[in-house]
Amino acid sequence: MGDTVQNECNVITIFPMVIECMGINPSTPTASDGQMSVSITGGTPPYTIIWSNGNVSPAINNLSVGEYSVTVIDYYGDFSAETSCTLSTVLDCDFGVYVQNFTVEPTPTPTLTPTPTSIPFVPGGFTFDADYIVLTYAFTDGIDLDTRTKVTVPDIGQTTLTDSIGWCCSEQWPADGTPILTWGGDNTGTGFESVLIDLIEFKTQYPGQNIITINSKAFWYGELGTNPVTIRVTLYKGGTMIADPENYTFYNNTFTSAYGALSPGSTVTTNLSECIEGENITSLQYNLITFNGVFL
Repeated sequence: MGDTVQNECNVITIFPMVIECMGINPSTPTASDGQMSVSITGGTPPYTIIWSNGNVSPAINNLSVGEYSVTVIDYYGDFSAETSCTLSTVLDCDFGVYVQNFTVEPTPTPTLTPTPTSIPFVPGGFTFDADYIVLTYAFTDGIDLDTRTKVTVPDIGQTTLTDSIGWCCSEQWPADGTPILTWGGDNTGTGFESVLIDLIEFKTQYPGQNIITINSKAFWYGELGTNPVTIRVTLYKGGTMIADPENYTFYNNTFTSAYGALSPGSTVTTNLSECIEGENITSLQYNLITFNGVFL
């Protein structure tokens, strides 16, 4: 096996991608009965195959004398390779079978960033069996909203300001070991800031707990905003959560089901460039037995 690379979709790709080009020459210089095929190792199948004559199959037939190029792209677009093969009427010692073997170093192409699946947000409470919750603070004006997120029920040890998730506090909780809450990063502009709540891990660390209540607070560190701040709650069943630090959030494109809920808006009036607790926006209470969620 060759070297490997792991792309953003958590898929292991083997490289280099090697192309072996094989052909059967036309029977005469004017005949069109030649054949060409390509075999591929490495990369991630299935592959996209494009021949210079427009064919997209691994093998092409009814060919005349000439040169045929082929481009191969692996499934995730991580690697591509291109080569050309020539058919002629000069026979070799392989009894008329003309064989060319090409080992082509992969041409790395930028790994496409997966596009998060769009999920609509419905105002108010909900009923949904979730494994993960992404709690997103959405602010459409102002600069640098600093957020504070903590579990208030049950007591998981977030008793002080610095135990909260957010700037100048904690990036995950518990601070050691596998986290239940994970911060998406500090957005010093306008837009969004998120926290991932891993309910699977919560149930592992706190078996028998039927209720989890997550409190959200915030304040303006930079320019004061006047539009209400809302909490977008994205719930996922199944799949794998992926951090998206460039957008201060998390997403999951392999879920079996998902739901979006939206809290009432709350205007944040505290504007202070210090490490403070902030003012209350809302609390989300989620029942792990009935799967009911409500904003308090």
